[in-house]
Amino acid sequence: MKTQTSHAFELPKTDNPGTTLRLTKRTGLVILGLLLSGAALRLAANQRHDQQLQETTAAALQRNVITAHPRLGENARKLVLPATLRGYTETQIFARSNGYLKKWHKTIGDPVKQGDLLAEIDVPELEHELAQGRATLAQVKAKAELARTTLQRWSQLNETDGAPLQEFEEKRAAFLQAEADVASAVANVKRLENIEGYRRVHAPFNGVITRRAVDVGALINAGTQELFALTQTDPLRLNVWVPLAYADEIKTGQDVSVRLPD
Repeated sequence: MKTQTSHAFELPKTDNPGTTLRLTKRTGLVILGLLLSGAALRLAANQRHDQQLQETTAAALQRNVITAHPRLGENARKLVLPATLRGYTETQIFARSNGYLKKWHKTIGDPVKQGDLLAEIDVPELEHELAQGRATLAQVKAKAELARTTLQRWSQLNETDGAPLQEFEEKRAAFLQAEADVASAVANVKRLENIEGYRRVHAPFNGVITRRAVDVGALINAGTQELFALTQTDPLRLNVWVPLAYADEIKTGQDVSVRLPD
């Protein structure tokens, strides 16, 4: 069997051994150069790959953050709480005398001053009682004057021993009784005059009429029927309900803002 040699690796035939050696060296140098070139290319490729890997790793390690400048925080915490805004003083006005409403001078929304006349009540029976009391006072005053003059005469007689002592004492007792009757009649007239003054209803303080519950001709019962509602609007009173958890945070002098949705 014959062995065939590939022409690609077949060295040129020559009869000179020196030439063959030089060709072999050149071929070896070419192959070595090719190998070194391939190794250099491989090394360069590895370096590029390592550099790309380092860049990719460095890019992956980067993080984007949002920065802010520090500043002092607020010392107070804002609370939103329900509240009611009402008049500083509110009261209901009742009558102190029975009768019929004769006239009202103020109505809802009218501003009033302390002492202004709000309404008048007609009490015919009281007028009759006052007239009777004054007449009774005039009678007892006349009797007291007669008892006084009588006691003066008996005192003169008693000084000259011309009058019995018993009768003199009776005249003096009658005079003292007459003076007591006058004092009683005067007190009764003053009482009726005070009651008669209750016929006129006056405002107890400055404010605004917020309610009128009666009209002309209405029957008025003393102390049980409301006539007016009066509210003092300057200043106003603000009531705020603060939970117990925030009670320690409330201090004197804190600013409060009020929002009125109405």
